[in-house]
Amino acid sequence: MGGIVIKNVSATFGESDKAVHALGPVDLTVEAGEFVSLVGPSGAGKTTLLRILSGGCMPASGHVSCGDRSGRGRAVVFQEDRLLPWRSVLDNVAFALEIRGVNKRTRHAEAERCLELVGIADFKQRYPHELSGGMRQRANLARAFAIEPDVLLMDEPFAALDHQTREIMQFELLAIWERTRPTVLFVTHQIDEAVYLSDRLIVLSGRPGKIKADLPVELPRPRDLAIKREPDFHALVDHVWSLLEGDLHHQAMSLSKGRDGRSSAMNDLQSDPAAEPP
Repeated sequence: MGGIVIKNVSATFGESDKAVHALGPVDLTVEAGEFVSLVGPSGAGKTTLLRILSGGCMPASGHVSCGDRSGRGRAVVFQEDRLLPWRSVLDNVAFALEIRGVNKRTRHAEAERCLELVGIADFKQRYPHELSGGMRQRANLARAFAIEPDVLLMDEPFAALDHQTREIMQFELLAIWERTRPTVLFVTHQIDEAVYLSDRLIVLSGRPGKIKADLPVELPRPRDLAIKREPDFHALVDHVWSLLEGDLHHQAMSLSKGRDGRSSAMNDLQSDPAAEPP
């Protein structure tokens, strides 16, 4: 089983004087079988780091190791389920195996096993438009687990779900992870979600995102949702919030100044019709 190693990684977008330093440098190791979450302000580079790990973009500096070299043991789960609307749930889950040349009987058997794992085997012949948001995300998880990944990269997979469904999906994800134990790097803006799921919690600063804190989550496993009512749980959530509060306040002030500047420029434009738009 593979882990994740991130060495001196940074990311920059754009060129010359318009370049934006989005991330880093970041050094991080996630041990095989560990569940680690990334939290930080918007624009801190969390998704960028996942894209680098998945091979979706190249870092400006540094290097990464994510699972085995082939990438065959790596799966990515996005916020959008990205199910193919013309394929049944079963064929969606089997899709990655089909691409790898696995025969139909074997890939359907594995897809059915994974649908059992996430609790929607009875809906295997339905199509995505016939499923609720929570069921679509279960199918998305089943598709990821069908390739038996060593490493699972998850980019806010539950962000579009209602609160109750999100809580249930957190519980079900942990139950599946306990049985299969892939290495997980999970991006979220929800601090309580990160604390509930994780062995460790990585707090990133505002842009460019750097590691502000690497916190162990010393809550007993297995965990049920009732642990969210425990004092130790709330204490860790509060501590993480305190680490993020300054960056979030600075971000809010910057956005406010940007809006104020835009409003001022528009007022000037309205008072001087000959002026150029801002």
